[in-house]
Parts: sequence; C-alpha cells; structure tokens
Amino acid sequence: MIIENFIDKSGWKYIEIDKSFENAQTNLSTFKDDLYNQIFNSNINLNDAHYDEILKSSLRSALRYSSYSFDLLKIITKKLNTDLKLNDYYINLPYFLIHLSSDTNEIGDLHTDIIKECGESFTSWTSINNYDLKYNALSLYENTHNINDFLFLKIFSKLKLTKFLKLYFYLTKKNKINISPERFTSLIWSSNLIHIGNLNTASKKHIAMTVKISEFPHLYEKSYKISNLSKINNFTDNIQIKKLTDYLLELDLYLDKNLKNIENLKLLLQNFTKILQDYPIEYHKAISFSSSIISQRFKLKLKMNKKSYLYDLISIIFGKENLISFERILKFYKTKNEKQDFLNNLNQFSKINLLREKQILERYNISLNNININ
Repeated sequence: MIIENFIDKSGWKYIEIDKSFENAQTNLSTFKDDLYNQIFNSNINLNDAHYDEILKSSLRSALRYSSYSFDLLKIITKKLNTDLKLNDYYINLPYFLIHLSSDTNEIGDLHTDIIKECGESFTSWTSINNYDLKYNALSLYENTHNINDFLFLKIFSKLKLTKFLKLYFYLTKKNKINISPERFTSLIWSSNLIHIGNLNTASKKHIAMTVKISEFPHLYEKSYKISNLSKINNFTDNIQIKKLTDYLLELDLYLDKNLKNIENLKLLLQNFTKILQDYPIEYHKAISFSSSIISQRFKLKLKMNKKSYLYDLISIIFGKENLISFERILKFYKTKNEKQDFLNNLNQFSKINLLREKQILERYNISLNNININ
C-alpha cells in the first residue's frame, strides 16, 4: 500500500512547499482572480443560487483546463512522485472548490472520496488564494480511513444523523484537524479518510484546487498515467470565461424551453445534438464539464431534478467530460427496461464507449446485447 505507508495512521499529511510551488500557485491565483472579476465583479447575489451556480461552474471549467493549473499540477505530482514512486498511478484533471463568503450552498457533510473502482487513492488539496484566511475551511478526522468507521459513516449518512457520528468520533478520541486556508497551504489525505467542508465565515472568497491520484483510472473522468503527464494536451488558455458564461446562461434558457419535452428522450437528444454546431468546438469540453457540475448543484442544492436531468444530457452530448452525468441519468430511470431504452436511444446520438462506460454499466447489471456498439 504505497500511499498508506506515506501518510501513516493519521490518514493525511501536509505537502512540503518550495519556491517553484509558490511561483506556480501565485500565477494560478492571479489568473483565478482575473477570471473571477470578469464574471462576478459586483454581481454576487447569494439569494440567486441558480445564477451563482452557473457562474461558479463556468469558473471551475476555465480554471480546470488552464495552463496555470497544469503548471501547479505538475509540481505537486513531481513532489509526490519523488516520495511515493507513482509512475504507474493515474491522475485526473483538477477540480476547484469555490467557497464564497457566507455561501451556505457550500456547507458539506461528513464523507469520504472513495470510488472503489479507482483502487488505492488519495486526494490532493491546495489553497489557491493570494492571502491568508483564518477560518476552518476543512475538517479532517484522523485515523478514520478504515472499514469500521466507513460503515458507521454509511449508516449514519443514510439515517441523516451524521451529528451522532461526530459524537462517536469524539468519544473514541478520533482527532479532529481543522485546516485554515492560509496562503501556500497544500496537503494530501487518503481517499478513505472521513472529512467535511465548512461554511466560509471569512470576509473573502476561498478557492482550492483538488486532484485525485489513484491506482486505476478514474471511474467518471478522463485520467492519465503520471508517467505520461507531460503528454497531456487538455490544457488551454483560449477559453474566454465571459463567452463560456454567456453560452451556459443561453443554454440554461434553452433547457427551460425543453422541460416540456422531458418525456420524449429521442426529441431531446435530437435537439441537443443540433445545437452543438452553434457553439465553438473548443468550448465543448468546458460546456460538458460545467453542465455536469451545474446538474449536480441543481439537484442536490436546489432540488431542480428535471432541469438537472437536462443538464446531464447536455454534458453527455457535448463531450462526456464527467461520466457522473451518465450514471445520474441511469439512476433517473427506475426500471431496467427504462435504462435499456435510454441506452438504445443515447447510442444513436453519442456512441457508448465500453472502455469508459463499461464499469458504470456493470454497477447496474445492464446487458449490452441489444445495443449496437461500434
């Protein structure tokens, strides 16, 4: 167990910072602030979560695919690879946590980052701010990366009683570590470690970059062997965030018009395939990833289930940048026959790739015998 031996029994560890890290983090932070100011500026309205979630998802995508993110990603990975010998492990593209001041939509609950199909894995978390923040952005519960605590988490989460899990951790002397997002803070933890994101009680925004490093490829996102990291060509600074935001807001209105077609999957797929040509191809992956995140936020935070479903279809048609959208739609259909019909319809417009979707389909024991896979 390469990672477990590195982070010892506590389940987490700070990453040592050097000058190259500081320079790359500073450049990314400056770039992030420029993007943020272009779309938010004075337009933050925490009472309009629908609008803010679209803007935040646009910012996540523009940062995710930027060369500044790639520069910092390479430095973090190089440092970890020196200690852990991770050449045969996989890494996915960065995901950015965006916590605006007093934004209650970002309050989390106790969870782990486990995806069993990824094998042994850990999460890297790095503060992307050009200032120190003193609030507790993240709380880690040490020595909870074990099967017993994970089973307790599953039980209490299902019962919506995670406050009692915190009491259990207190009684069993599981140390709670609060992480303040001071400048140049970077750490890793076992993906099995139980943790929680907290409300931003500071007066300024907080943004962090996370990546997952795993024994096997990521189930939902494209991932790359660390030994081939230099060959990744997904990063670009040609995405103009104002354009991306305008595209997403335009699509949001378009999806409102298509809510009436929610029962007609084939028509929806036809409509969404037609509008692909209305958007520059270099924006497709950013629209795909943004749409997947918007879907998640609309479903979990705003209870907009039907709109979430449409965003997931858009994410698939525009590029499958996050296959959690594919799985959410499978869950949307309750019976096996409905799921099979969905796959048959989808395959006419967006070919199902067994190399990527196979593991997800196996979770639902879905037969592919009646689907024409080319």
